[in-house]
Amino acid sequence: MGKKQIIFLFILAIIVGILLAIVIFRFSIIDKEEIEMFVTVGDHYGMDVSTDKLTFGMMPPSGGGFRVMNLTNVRNSKMIVNIIKEGDIARFVSFENYSFKIKSRESREVKANIAIPENASYGNYSGKLTFYFRLY
Repeated sequence: MGKKQIIFLFILAIIVGILLAIVIFRFSIIDKEEIEMFVTVGDHYGMDVSTDKLTFGMMPPSGGGFRVMNLTNVRNSKMIVNIIKEGDIARFVSFENYSFKIKSRESREVKANIAIPENASYGNYSGKLTFYFRLY
């Protein structure tokens, strides 16, 4: 077997492996939950204590804060949770862990941190969080 054929087979194996990993991840998801996120960048702090969305109220550039969500695994099996953030607010929001395990019937606090950059423009920023749940 020539060197070009070996390289071709190696690249083909990598591509097949990546596609297989995507398919396994995609089809192993048994549930997902989406939550809207909002923040207003303005000239002062303002609170929004809504519980049906992840809202941070109003905060000035260089401001920050956090919100805590409670996540409960109601299934009879261990789960892996993956967090994906989207939208123009996503660059401001961070989590300690974007992927973690949760036992059956276990509750866990998930802390969403927000940090508004000093150069952020005033206005409304939104997006969504998606929690993907897979069997472990």
